[in-house]
Amino acid sequence: MQSFFINQESKKAIIDLYYKKLQSLNLDLKFLTVETSFGDTNIIITGNVNNPPLVLVHGENSCAPLAIEKLKGLEDKFRIYAIDILGQPNLSAEVRLKLKTDDYGKWMYEILSRLQIYKAYFVGISLGGFIGLKSLIYYQNKISEVFLIHPAGIVNGNRFEVFVKAYLPSTSFKIRKKTSCLKQFMKNTYTNEDAFALNFLSKLFLTYRTKWLSIPLMTTQEAQIITIPLNIIAAKDDYLFPGEKLLNRAQKLFPSLKKTILLENSKHV
Repeated sequence: MQSFFINQESKKAIIDLYYKKLQSLNLDLKFLTVETSFGDTNIIITGNVNNPPLVLVHGENSCAPLAIEKLKGLEDKFRIYAIDILGQPNLSAEVRLKLKTDDYGKWMYEILSRLQIYKAYFVGISLGGFIGLKSLIYYQNKISEVFLIHPAGIVNGNRFEVFVKAYLPSTSFKIRKKTSCLKQFMKNTYTNEDAFALNFLSKLFLTYRTKWLSIPLMTTQEAQIITIPLNIIAAKDDYLFPGEKLLNRAQKLFPSLKKTILLENSKHV
């Protein structure tokens, strides 16, 4: 099977940044590899073993250390299990699961079962939010409450706007290799400037076979299956999953929706 990295040198560069971000977090960490029927999955564990479990899943074209950074401080109250999604630029197997099947739900069920995790809090960011929803539809008894941060799978942004703000500058950067193109992508997508993200994305777009995933939206029938309390955080200026549109549909879609928050002056990241 062809690697998503163009060569081993490019993979090493991304993984070096992975460990650099972890080191900067200054946390007591443990690595664990869980064998699943879909591929080996890397998990970073932090927090006291006696704390309640929190399963954390990052977004597309990302990795567990970046998700941990966003929730830094919660390790004082939770035992965090940050999962590297399969087929993303991280330490898990280079296998992309089918979005229109229940593969992600089965994958998460295998992980939680093998870790013997019960009554866990689940936090999913972007693609991780979609995975959380698929997990609940497949088997929800191992999870007690879910927090989704600008989740994929509920609404999509305007196609033309996504093309102009995401696809065009990122593709231009791949071709022209001009930092100004990448900075335009980040200006459109990130709430604040992020030097590490600029470095990470520059290597990612040039040396990793990125794929803009076409994520299917949740149906009413699927949403009715979910009985676990859902909490959703959306960003008002998110062009990928527009915050107001997302929360409006979520309120109509999910009978177990508990709380929603719309972040003002906030973008996708």
